[in-house]
Amino acid sequence: HWEEGAHQTGLRAMGSSNVASLLTCSPKNLVRLLGSEFYLYNLLVVLTYTALFRGQHVGEQVDIHSPFARGKVFTSKLHSATFTSLESQVVGSLALTALARTYRSTSLDATAATLLGYSLLFVVIMTGLTDWVACLLYMLAIGMGYLLFNEPCCAVGDKVEQLTANSFMDKCMADSGDGVAYIVFMYTKWSSRSRHSYPLFVELSNRYATDKLRFVQLDVGMWPRMGAVMDMDVSTTSSQLPTVVCCEGGKEMGRVPQGNVRTLRTKNKWTFSKMDLINALELDVRYARTMCATTPTPAPAANTPSTKRSKAADAASTAAAASTAAAAGTAAAASTAG
Repeated sequence: HWEEGAHQTGLRAMGSSNVASLLTCSPKNLVRLLGSEFYLYNLLVVLTYTALFRGQHVGEQVDIHSPFARGKVFTSKLHSATFTSLESQVVGSLALTALARTYRSTSLDATAATLLGYSLLFVVIMTGLTDWVACLLYMLAIGMGYLLFNEPCCAVGDKVEQLTANSFMDKCMADSGDGVAYIVFMYTKWSSRSRHSYPLFVELSNRYATDKLRFVQLDVGMWPRMGAVMDMDVSTTSSQLPTVVCCEGGKEMGRVPQGNVRTLRTKNKWTFSKMDLINALELDVRYARTMCATTPTPAPAANTPSTKRSKAADAASTAAAASTAAAAGTAAAASTAG
């Protein structure tokens, strides 16, 4: 009964939509994210297009030619439109894809990265259709931004323990008999999906972590041997980054995404939501068990009415037993005298 109640409580508390978690994000987190060097630099690149490049080409007629046309057999002009009209067409095409990917985002980091990526893609497409020299310069500037600045990770209240290969084997893959379950976030530093999913993992750790349910992380990019132990593919084309594993008693009790190297190699990359982790790893049930195990049963109060009635009943039963024993003793003495 308490397992079902805990599961339903978790469903109501965590929500069933990724969009709900994005709409309720703290403005401070958004300011901290957009105020990082990475986003400030790339936003500056987008602003230079709006303030400089666009102002020079508004009102111009843009002719798009085919690079494969040769001779007079095929015409080289594929499309012709004004700069503003062409800009509207490109924005409309990219906006639909960006909105779809934003809807599937699982964290604030993933949403911000998606919108920034499509903004930079818009700049590259427009400059490529208008001025290929400016396009090369913008591509160089964008590449330098990704090389010089690390994409930030907006994880609030991060208390997740970092494991090494040895500590992972000692704590998670060995049965110590202490009854502790470990939720392990297995990631690589170069994986963007790992960065975007980590705030979600931290949010779950802040909600569910107890002494018997611990949330830890392991960099399988630094320790690739641990990836092989857990049957994970840690290559750049992997569909298993990140992977969240539940270990208890030295055994794997579940993982997200489910599967191994052979079963996931042909699948497309995908992301998981909070409810995917909660349901697959049974976090509500495990949390309720740890809370029941650690909460002592309260002793009855000394002066409550129920305690007084219990004491009176005990005294009455003791007196009755004593009177019965006395009567039996008197009868035995009388029979002996007779």
